[in-house]
Amino acid sequence: MSLTEPREMTEKNLAAHQANGQKSRGPVTPRGKVNSSLSNLRHGFYAESRAEVLAALGEEPEQYLELMESLQDDLAPRGSLEVNLVKQMGESLWSMERARRMQEGQALKRLEVRVLAEQKQATELAADAFDTLQPFQQFEKALARRAGPTPEEIEEFVEGQDEEESEEAKELFDLLDSLKKPGEEKTRKDELRQARRALRKLMEQHESVAWHFSRQLERVHWPENLAALMAPMEGSQMMQRMEDSNVRRLWRLTTTLIRIRQGGMTQKDVKNADRSGYVAENKGQHDTMSDGETDILGNSVNG
Repeated sequence: MSLTEPREMTEKNLAAHQANGQKSRGPVTPRGKVNSSLSNLRHGFYAESRAEVLAALGEEPEQYLELMESLQDDLAPRGSLEVNLVKQMGESLWSMERARRMQEGQALKRLEVRVLAEQKQATELAADAFDTLQPFQQFEKALARRAGPTPEEIEEFVEGQDEEESEEAKELFDLLDSLKKPGEEKTRKDELRQARRALRKLMEQHESVAWHFSRQLERVHWPENLAALMAPMEGSQMMQRMEDSNVRRLWRLTTTLIRIRQGGMTQKDVKNADRSGYVAENKGQHDTMSDGETDILGNSVNG
């Protein structure tokens, strides 16, 4: 529907259009061929050529035209009926490819979201674990000094580990409490050695946790984990049903074309060959096909 009044055509204008039309050789570019060979899609008072619609969907109009021309060359349809069937077969093949891209695009977006979520969680846990380990590393340096840590360093370390309740922590804290008091040099050396062993034992537990989360961060990009994150959801299953529907439609169209060429069908028989005379499909059920039949792609239709 146009918002403007159509221009009145005079005899002079009509004659000029007819003369110009005889000089035209038709479209020569791939885009021009698509524009010329395909009908426009109309929605209210808005219209775009099929080529522009395909381009807007991120698809290549030239590839669409190549597919249609290839089918025309391979199947060599005879008459308008076969031409229409071959065109519908091309549409089905194109829809199948579109469904595949939709599935892959959906899987990619879902994967990106889940990978980012796992990365964020693993990074935060690993960072927290290494932050917890840092005071132990600093105090280890203090214990490595010949004179050992000062009472202030001991007090600061113990206060920062008030949540440690293991037997290893209790043993270390008792040794550190003894090191805060003045004592004989030999006794202090023994206490320092024992404190270093006790601290190392406690540190190994925290290092194990830190490296565990570090490895977990690395595993985010393992192929096995990526495959698990791509597990299909309801949307992917819907895409699969769409693709299955296209395969069945293509199978029917191919079968119809073969039967026409064998003289087993007339134009009346194939009026709605690509859709809805099939009650089972309208109810979401598969078409009934004989054992051993395969679709156009060679896949079993009964598997």
